[in-house]
Amino acid sequence: MARWAIVKRIEEGEDLKPARTEVLSIHTRDAGSGPPPMPGLQNSSLKDRYTAVEVADGVVVGMVAGGSVDADGGFGWLSVSDRLEPQLDEKKRHNSRGAA
Repeated sequence: MARWAIVKRIEEGEDLKPARTEVLSIHTRDAGSGPPPMPGLQNSSLKDRYTAVEVADGVVVGMVAGGSVDADGGFGWLSVSDRLEPQLDEKKRHNSRGAA
């Protein structure tokens, strides 16, 4: 099995963080089958900002290219606080699902 990440190049000024290439999603595919399809981007003016790249097992959503905290295969977190942010968001979602 191969792990692929869909990454987006985020430009300076697009949000409060610096310019970066960030992992948006992770996909597992059969070895040799190539990257996952991205059909919604075919006619988008932003399609050149999205790319599928094969990644190591330790790469997770939210990591950025060149991040040094918990880095694996060229992706990591820019800081420890960036690493904690997605985990805290996930706990909020998980707790709200359990309360329903």
